[in-house]
Amino acid sequence: MATRLAHLLLLCGALTIPAGVAACGSDASSSDASVPAEGAGDTTLAEEEAEEYEIVPDSEVTAGLAELEEMGAAAVAATGAGSGSVDDVDAMYEKWAAFEGTIKQNKVDLYLTMEDSMASLRSAVEEGDRASATEAMAALSEASAAYLEEHP
Repeated sequence: MATRLAHLLLLCGALTIPAGVAACGSDASSSDASVPAEGAGDTTLAEEEAEEYEIVPDSEVTAGLAELEEMGAAAVAATGAGSGSVDDVDAMYEKWAAFEGTIKQNKVDLYLTMEDSMASLRSAVEEGDRASATEAMAALSEASAAYLEEHP
């Protein structure tokens, strides 16, 4: 939940910055050839954010999500046995980084759900709470399945 809120606050801030910059812009009478005309090169926020992440083929996303499932199941089992480690979840984040941009580009809502689920899983593992770890992993699995239905 906190991750989703942080993403929403970041999005709101990113949307308000251009308005503030426009209000502080130069007067309309000046013309500078090095400044592109208004509207030139406009991109959507989703496109700008996607540029920050690597976009990979669907086959890599499918394989990556399968690996996250295995890694998450192992983290939940270890937590249940009293030997859970946040290092296991951190390894999931490293794997996730290789393909998250594609998911974010295609399905922002599922991307946010997956981010939140992994954050919840990390917290649950850190606290040694198997029930919460199981719940977080179920949410991640559900979001992964929903994504793969649309992007096999």
